[in-house]
Amino acid sequence: MCPRDRKKFLESESSNLQLSETSQYHTRDGETSVFHTADGAPFVICKSTSPFRNPTSNNDVSPEEVNRQLNLDLGQKLITRQNTALLWIIDFLDRMLVRWWEKLFFFFWSEAVPLSFRRFITYAGWKLYFRLHKALLGKKTGLHPSQSLEYHAITTAMWGARFIAVTPTRMRFSLSQLYVIAPNP
Repeated sequence: MCPRDRKKFLESESSNLQLSETSQYHTRDGETSVFHTADGAPFVICKSTSPFRNPTSNNDVSPEEVNRQLNLDLGQKLITRQNTALLWIIDFLDRMLVRWWEKLFFFFWSEAVPLSFRRFITYAGWKLYFRLHKALLGKKTGLHPSQSLEYHAITTAMWGARFIAVTPTRMRFSLSQLYVIAPNP
């Protein structure tokens, strides 16, 4: 990216995010600017070509301490990827109770249910889930509190999916349904 294009990009990014510049760090071959969004989250723009060092990180805190503060695994210890017995049970239930009929559901949902109804169900489900998440969990998930409530909610919704195998059939179905959330052409 040429310097003129980079300047345009940085100016457009700064105006889109409504950032306020708070500090600048000078390096040998450029400078690093730290901006803050309206809710206080840092946004770093580095114009240097030397190795990046994040000026907003606290070097006194170890990564383990940061992980303890973030409430990873939603604060519980039983349901983790290291629990092999639980993973075996989830896989067994998935194979016995879900995989044999999911192709029928995928076909019915894709071919028989009108797009307008699928959109209605998708948006109504998200609004209901988001309200419940906001009331019950809010920003008490494994993410930094400066992230948006929507980001916290979608991360919590997707958290359980890491225990279920993503088969090619499931991936094809998921990708074929992206237009359900897209606006009308």
